[in-house]
Amino acid sequence: MGRGFKFFLLLNFLLFLLLFMYPVSALYFDVYTDPIKDRIFLDEVAYYNLNIINFAPVEETYEISTLDIGWRISISPLDTTLSGKANRTFLLTVDPLTYVTVGAHDVPIKVKATSTKEFIIDSVPVYIKSNLPDTRTYEPSIALN
Repeated sequence: MGRGFKFFLLLNFLLFLLLFMYPVSALYFDVYTDPIKDRIFLDEVAYYNLNIINFAPVEETYEISTLDIGWRISISPLDTTLSGKANRTFLLTVDPLTYVTVGAHDVPIKVKATSTKEFIIDSVPVYIKSNLPDTRTYEPSIALN
């Protein structure tokens, strides 16, 4: 083997090591929601189970908020601190404000780890039902070919 080939192998080995020296960014937690009551009238509140899983080996506190000003959210219990390698379920309450319209909505929920500043944005579907009576009448139709 020539001197140039040895230098080439050494250089490739060093570049290979440099690739693995930088940590890969992975979230240390995960979030998922399960609807309890997601079809509501404008004067009602939607409910979800908000599940947070802490994969980190250390305790972490989470902040829960929404990015949509048309909705007010709250959680129960209020203490959002999870010990390391733990999971917990919270009751998420989603309350539409008065100017939210009838129909389907996706409300963005932001869950942020306070120490690492990592965050996940998940959406919860809410359907706002109309208070107006259904004025449609049954009108059968027959298709003729």
